[in-house]
Amino acid sequence: MPFHFTCPHCNHRVRVDDSLVGQTGECAVCGKPITVEPDPEDLLAPKSAQQTDNAGSSIAVLLVTLGGMGLLIALVVVLVVLSMPSTQLAQATAKQQACAGNLARIGQAMLDYHDDHGHFPPAYIAAADGTPRHSWRVLLLPYLGENALYRNYDMSSSWDNPQHAWQVSPMPDIYHCPDDTFSNSTIETSYLVVSGQGCVFDGAKTTQLSDITDGPGNTILLVEVAACSQNWLEPKDLDRSTVPLALNSGAAREIGSYHPAGGAHAVMADGTVRWLGNLTSSQVLNALLSIDAGDTVAE
Repeated sequence: MPFHFTCPHCNHRVRVDDSLVGQTGECAVCGKPITVEPDPEDLLAPKSAQQTDNAGSSIAVLLVTLGGMGLLIALVVVLVVLSMPSTQLAQATAKQQACAGNLARIGQAMLDYHDDHGHFPPAYIAAADGTPRHSWRVLLLPYLGENALYRNYDMSSSWDNPQHAWQVSPMPDIYHCPDDTFSNSTIETSYLVVSGQGCVFDGAKTTQLSDITDGPGNTILLVEVAACSQNWLEPKDLDRSTVPLALNSGAAREIGSYHPAGGAHAVMADGTVRWLGNLTSSQVLNALLSIDAGDTVAE
C-alpha cells in the first residue's frame, strides 16, 4: 500500500510504495541522506483515506484556485490521475522527483561555479568572431562530478568537432529527464536556459547574483524543455525574444515536460526547484524570467 514520506531535511512530501520502507538513500530534491518511513498520519489513517488522500487534497486546491472552465479542466485532470493504476502513478511520481533532483544538482553546480568565478557561467563561450562555441553544460561538468569528461573535452575546437562525439559520450544522465522518452537520452538534453536581454543568461555575457535585483528566488536560471532534439554539447538554448510565455502549449522549443502532473520544473537563481503548472500565466513567466524589472512573484 503506497504511503506518504516527508524528507526531514527539506520537508518535500512524496507518495511511495511500501516496499521501500526502511531503505536508505538520498532525497531526490535536496540530496541529503534519508531513511524511508511512512508519515505518522498514514499509519493512523484507514486504507480508504490513504487511497484518496492525494486526490482529495488536489481537488481541494483546485476548487479553491480555479473556476468556470478552469474548474472543469481541473476535474478532468484529477479523474485521469485517479484512473491510473497505483504502480503507474508511483512510477510517474518517481520520475518527476528524479527530474527535480537532477535540476537541484544543476542549480547547486551553477551556484558553486558562481562562488569560484564571481558570476554564473555564460550561456556560451564565443569564438573571436562571436560564434557560439561551447555550452554552459560543458562548463558545469567539473561541478557535477564529471571531471573526466571535462578533461576529455577539447576547448580549443568547436563543440561540433567530430572528435567530441566519442570523447564526451554518452551525455551525463543528469542532463536528461527520465520522463522525456521522446529524446535520445545518450546525447539530447532536457534542460535549457532562457537567454536574452534582461535574463540571467544573455549569450556570452555573465551575470552576478548582485545583478538580480528582483531577487534570486524570483528569477529563473534554467527550465525543462520536452523533446527539443538538441545535442547537449550544442551552445544553444531558448531565445528570450521568441520563447512562448506558456507551458506545454504545443509550440516548438518551449518550457514544458512530459510529467503527468501537467507542467514543468524551473530552477531559480537561489538554487531552489520550482514547479510551474500548465496554467501559469504569461505575466508570471515574464516576471520570473527577468532579473531587474522590479516584478516579483509570490510562492
